[in-house]
Amino acid sequence: MRFFRYFVLPIACALAPAAAMAQSASYFDRNNNTSVLGRARPDYQALGINEGGFFIFPTLTITPEFDDNIFATSNNRTSDLITAISPAVQIASDWSRNAVNLSAQATSDIYAIHGSEDTTDYTLAGTGRLDIATASSLSATASYARNTISRTSENSPTNASQPVQFDNINASLNGTQTLNRLRFTESLGFSRNEYTNEVTPSGPISLAYLNSDIDTGNARAEYALNPEISVYVNGQYNNRSYDVGPPEYTLNRNSSGYEITTGASFDITRLIRGQVAVGYLQQDYQSSAFHTVSGPAINANVEYFLSGLTTITVHAQRAVIDAVDPQAVSFLQTSGGLTVDHELLRNVILSARVSYETDDFTGVQRNDTRPSFSLEGTYLLNRYANIHLGYSFLDLASTGSSRVNDYNVNVISLSLVLQL
Repeated sequence: MRFFRYFVLPIACALAPAAAMAQSASYFDRNNNTSVLGRARPDYQALGINEGGFFIFPTLTITPEFDDNIFATSNNRTSDLITAISPAVQIASDWSRNAVNLSAQATSDIYAIHGSEDTTDYTLAGTGRLDIATASSLSATASYARNTISRTSENSPTNASQPVQFDNINASLNGTQTLNRLRFTESLGFSRNEYTNEVTPSGPISLAYLNSDIDTGNARAEYALNPEISVYVNGQYNNRSYDVGPPEYTLNRNSSGYEITTGASFDITRLIRGQVAVGYLQQDYQSSAFHTVSGPAINANVEYFLSGLTTITVHAQRAVIDAVDPQAVSFLQTSGGLTVDHELLRNVILSARVSYETDDFTGVQRNDTRPSFSLEGTYLLNRYANIHLGYSFLDLASTGSSRVNDYNVNVISLSLVLQL
């Protein structure tokens, strides 16, 4: 279900009704332009079920998917037909001030032949926002999820005989204060990952060495030069603490890091909208066995409105991500790509995406490149049903003494989305 989760689902979410949000100050509005996916389509959007001051939006997505390399291997490729069944519900408040949003979603992947690959993931999430003043608010989010590491993930163990699953708990507290041209945003976050035991060809092993807590903090100060352009400075901090270390486990994976960037947010003329930030990132490890990871930081997402019917989006990002590999502690991920969304008809949307990613691992000699490409079409039948057709391609090339086997994967999917 990689295609559905990473490509089809964002389109479905973009076309669905959004929960009520606080009014932002005019200096920081970015609504001069409307993207193809962000455009309102009243005739095709779900009405929801009104209960008092809340709207309930239930959906059911059924996706048959053909994957020509389900184990992501270079030799002895194995294909299968996978059926994903994904019910979901969103409950959103409809208040003039403050907001509450609750959601639940589950996805069961059912393999036609290789039943040992069957998985069920789910997510329970909630968000609450308190509007303190016209342009200031305090919000909190919390979620609990069961996730599966895809066979094509950068973090997929190469010797796993069954899909690796883990539980994730997330919580955050966020604040926004706007003073005319000046805006401050802050957040504190906590994340907990707990892995299940995994079975390998040589016998069961424990993945307890991956259980960890991550504390994060973020602060941003932004100044509006005019209603269309603002500049900002952003600082992030993280502390990653693992349950198991020496002497129970040979490696000490604990680390802390930061990222400082400066950039601009803009929505100028009728052509371009987005934000671009550049700076510096660094991750330091407690163990002397691992070198400090540092270098330039970038976070960019820019939309170019070629016409009212076509939106071109360019994105780029760098981040240090903890690794699942028993010997590698992390990898520096650099990714970028281009997306073209075109409204062929009011109810027919075509999209093409191309991206390129490099992963430089710490702790082992391994460097991966991951070019990918996808095509998809969305046909909005009515406000109760949508159809999505998609194709995606991923190619992995790995180098270094600890490299993994190269492979490529082709996936074709067809989704039916039912909604109220």
